Amino acid sequence: MLKGAALGAGGVAAAALVGCGDDEDAPEDAEPESTPEPTEAATAAATAARPEGPQDGSFYSALGGSTFSMDQHRAVTAGGIITYAYDGLVTYDDINVGSVRGVMAESLPEQPDERTYIFKLRPGIKWQNKAPANGRDFTSEDLAWNLQRQVSRELSNGEVGTDFALYGTVYRHIESFELVDDRTVQIVLNSPKATWLDGMCGSQNVMMYREVAEQIEADPNNRSQEVIVGTGPYIVEEYDPEGRSRAVRNPDWFLKAAGEDVQYFDSILNTFLPPDVNARRAAFEQKQLDWIGGVLDAGNPYPYQFIQSLIDSVPDLEVQDAGDPNNNRALIMSFQRGPFAVPQLRQAYFLAIDRKNVIDADFAGQGRPDGPIPWPYIEWALSQEELAETPGYRENKEDDLRDARALWEAGGGPDVGPVPMVISEGPQGTAAAEWFSAMMKENLDADTAVEFVPVTSLFPYLTGETFTAHLGALGAWVSPDPRNRFTLSHHSTGGINFAKYNDAEVDGLIDNAGSTLDREEAIRNIHDAQRIMLRDANGGSDCLAGGTYRYLKWPYLKMDIHPWWSYWFRNVTFRSWIDQADPSFSGRGGA
Repeated sequence: MLKGAALGAGGVAAAALVGCGDDEDAPEDAEPESTPEPTEAATAAATAARPEGPQDGSFYSALGGSTFSMDQHRAVTAGGIITYAYDGLVTYDDINVGSVRGVMAESLPEQPDERTYIFKLRPGIKWQNKAPANGRDFTSEDLAWNLQRQVSRELSNGEVGTDFALYGTVYRHIESFELVDDRTVQIVLNSPKATWLDGMCGSQNVMMYREVAEQIEADPNNRSQEVIVGTGPYIVEEYDPEGRSRAVRNPDWFLKAAGEDVQYFDSILNTFLPPDVNARRAAFEQKQLDWIGGVLDAGNPYPYQFIQSLIDSVPDLEVQDAGDPNNNRALIMSFQRGPFAVPQLRQAYFLAIDRKNVIDADFAGQGRPDGPIPWPYIEWALSQEELAETPGYRENKEDDLRDARALWEAGGGPDVGPVPMVISEGPQGTAAAEWFSAMMKENLDADTAVEFVPVTSLFPYLTGETFTAHLGALGAWVSPDPRNRFTLSHHSTGGINFAKYNDAEVDGLIDNAGSTLDREEAIRNIHDAQRIMLRDANGGSDCLAGGTYRYLKWPYLKMDIHPWWSYWFRNVTFRSWIDQADPSFSGRGGA
């Protein structure tokens, strides 16, 4: 399934897109059907009618869903169709190789030294023509407010927010910024930061309209299209995170106006469907969805057998298998409360997990054990050979279980009672609760008390006062370079360090890996940090194992399917289109 190619600077494993047809199924001696030869005139007419290359028109349709916050600066991950409404200074041009391009910035920044970045805004940037912005020009004051809000994290009521998603990896490194003129901003870092520009490509690193951001602060429960106002390529006219959402082409988008090859869809449609494989299959087969696959629900992949049955029954689908760092089964433990606040108990639990069992139960045997950095990051992750000799991963599981039981006894495990654990509700979560609870009972004689919650409740739980443990997935691996995401999870200042892991030596290695311009040195630092974390339950954010994701799409959709959810909208914005002349487009309805 996995071709295991290392892709560019990120070293991420992925497989190529292939066509699955049934031409090879015909017996060799079968007589071909008689087909009239096309006339020369008909062939010429058909060729002339078929446009070459990308074309405007039609709509893009995919599954939608909710986001944790309408405030793009404070959302952990960007939220589906909302992202098409916003722009940032820069983004990835080709995420597979980590190349960056300007968006609101007319090019990559000038760098007179290792700490200074000078961005020049493109001319003609306008806010979308909807209230309260009403199509006015984007100004340097707008830029300054967006930068200052994330640097200071100060809300309109004077309080300092603790949930600004990119503060730890981008904005805490800014020493100062200055508006040189109406179109130029100079940003100076407090020290060299090799991953800083990579962090600026983050989905949360977009420009929000100040009045709208303050409306969201005052009413976080307002989840309507009224609080989705940006400068981006699509205007969200309809937003229902548990229903239908629709965005239409922004006729004033500055990149399209400048004549760049971007923004081919007339509109974008997102539809929420529950994680029912039959309902989603019907929608895909009826071409109400342009693609299917990857995540079914809350980090759980579509069952391998379900995807294979679609391939077997629907000819000519395009198929991609990809090693995806977000496709994992993970355990997050609190180091501050509950049983895992005791070092012996959390390390015992870590050692007792049978990762081969996880791969078989969650990924139909199609996966590998994960270290602190998921295995698809080939260069940055610890090798499978090294992990196989490391406690918690040893091929002779009896050695792990012997040590786990001794630690469990020494830490008072037999007296803690059932271990409380939160899991996302749904079929995949129910199945995980069953096999995980049975595994820990058999391997450690530890009972588990599971609470099922909606996926929208997970973030408040992980940041709340009752968080003990969560079994699910560790998402938000959204870059070909894992350093920023690794920092967020495991540095003592990390914004999604839910476990509250704090190790000075690990902090130092992470800091050095982020500041050095020597890539090989950075990789060595990250390897060493992971080895330290392996001695303490993987730092409380334990990717138990990771599988491959499988994606299917109709050939009429010309888009590179990529496992990193948060950046798919960039593909849609820049290079994706619908080939209405492709035979598979036949029978597709309207938006």
